[in-house]
Amino acid sequence: MRERRTNSLRMTEGSEIRNILIFMIPLLIGNIFQQLYNFVDSVVVGRFISAQALGYWSVWVTAIFSSMLAASLCIWRYRSGKWMKKAAV
Repeated sequence: MRERRTNSLRMTEGSEIRNILIFMIPLLIGNIFQQLYNFVDSVVVGRFISAQALGYWSVWVTAIFSSMLAASLCIWRYRSGKWMKKAAV
């Protein structure tokens, strides 16, 4: 029977630098687009609404981001079994 070929990257094989760079490229592109979106959003809110609205928007975005980060960490800990470790008896 023929082996199935997958497009997965084996991070433990080959050059470490090459693997890290290949892993980093999609993250870098996503971060660039995220920053561009935030910049344009801030310009639109600050220019067309008001400077006070820009301040409110900045606080709101920070609060939402922090809440999403905290929720994702709680979900990760719960699903990985690290939320409550059972005491050894």
